Amino acid sequence: MAIQADGIQYGPWQTVNYSVPAIDLAPNVLSRIENMYLDNAGSLNTRPGMAKYISGALSGTPSVVAVGKQRFSASSSAVFIIAGDKFFEDVSGTWTDRTASISITDHVDKYWMTTNAGGTLIGTNGIGNNAPIKWAAAAGNIAAAGMGSSGVTSADMPMFWDNRLWYVSTNQGERLAHYSSTTNIESFGANDYYITDEKITGAAPVKSFLGLHNENGIYGLFPTGNADIPYSMQRRADRGTIARRTLVTDEFGNQLFLRRDGIYEWGGSEPPQKISGNFDGSEFWDNLNKDRLIYSFAHLVTSADQIWFWLPYGVNQNYMNYAIVWNYKLRQWVGVYTGNTRISAAYFDDLPHLGGYDDGLMYKHNTGTNDNSSAFTSKATTAATPPVNIATRVRWLYARHEFNAADVAYDTSVYQTGPGIITKVDRFNVGDPTHALESEFTIGVSTIRSSTTAFVNDTDLHGYSPVSQIRYENSNLDQPITVRRSMLMYKPIGNETVRKLGVH
Repeated sequence: MAIQADGIQYGPWQTVNYSVPAIDLAPNVLSRIENMYLDNAGSLNTRPGMAKYISGALSGTPSVVAVGKQRFSASSSAVFIIAGDKFFEDVSGTWTDRTASISITDHVDKYWMTTNAGGTLIGTNGIGNNAPIKWAAAAGNIAAAGMGSSGVTSADMPMFWDNRLWYVSTNQGERLAHYSSTTNIESFGANDYYITDEKITGAAPVKSFLGLHNENGIYGLFPTGNADIPYSMQRRADRGTIARRTLVTDEFGNQLFLRRDGIYEWGGSEPPQKISGNFDGSEFWDNLNKDRLIYSFAHLVTSADQIWFWLPYGVNQNYMNYAIVWNYKLRQWVGVYTGNTRISAAYFDDLPHLGGYDDGLMYKHNTGTNDNSSAFTSKATTAATPPVNIATRVRWLYARHEFNAADVAYDTSVYQTGPGIITKVDRFNVGDPTHALESEFTIGVSTIRSSTTAFVNDTDLHGYSPVSQIRYENSNLDQPITVRRSMLMYKPIGNETVRKLGVH
């Protein structure tokens, strides 16, 4: 038998928005999210877990300032990390020192950047007495990378593009982008460089050219076909990145990068557009440590169509402890991940791998249902959209929630909040067949019903506020949930004046 009633439907959801009061959000927008993400169907999911890549930590537990998997050839590759003053290769599950005689300065704020230059790993950390390094073969040691006749002894931001190795030299105000020959990545002519007006803060391809970023602009290097003057340089934009490791190119050729006021997207021709307005204001962006933003980093997670931006959340937070998640196909912010402090990242073997801060470990993320055998808290809060109008008081009756069916019963908490509502908590087991409903629930053309793939549960509501919010929360080990949507049932009972405020 169908149950007909007045109600408002939350979900499927499109995005999360911290910058707008919950009462002003549409019902398909979440007001808060933590350790959960929205999938392409608009369902709310507990984020995957993570695990140690190698169980044992490096001696002295240094920060792992670079991670990656180098492909030397079609048949040869190896996983590496840089930590403290050492370069390590993974040899059958053991970190093996490949530093040899190379001197590496241990400095947590001088993060390494690496590139695959035609089968040879090139790495830099931008420290004046540290030359670029090269790693040419698995089971081999690293060595100093040559810079030809350029006169450059220290460099940063290595980039392999257009069959050339590119560096930004650390002298002359870091304004020079040097390029190698096309036949030898260690051959640099004394005059083979391009110079910008300001310090170069990032370098990455965009569409068919190389973008050189300053904080106040972006220059494009375009191939000319002329061997004597191989590139023309044009100023293409009036703002660029402040953090070289946040400069990411998505699968469509667009660049995304961090500035002090947010995250921007640039397609190469139009002005860069800010895309992080959902995090503006006192509820998120104002709580970042602005002095540490230059050390933020980002990385692709192509298996999920995502880019993770790691930021220092907390005005006194020195290292990157929050990741905000952008789905570049949906073009929406779909998650916020917390609980882990990370310092470096790379995507390989279809998983994001991240270096730990001050623990001597590398982690595989997006795997399993726990954080290295420990539980984590996941939660998300809906909008507080008025179901009729802001002046109408309603009596809240119950909410019906649709979850993906679980193999076992999961203990899940549902919180009801709202102006004038004393928070009510309901806990029930997702997947417990004794709680499954036999009746269906319809509002307009939307119907929630029990099935073999969905579990439906009712939560009794209370209060007379014009708005009501729902928060889903789970802190139990190995209990991921997926929420498809919920419907909140009410009965209008009169009018009252309410202040517009967000409820969290």
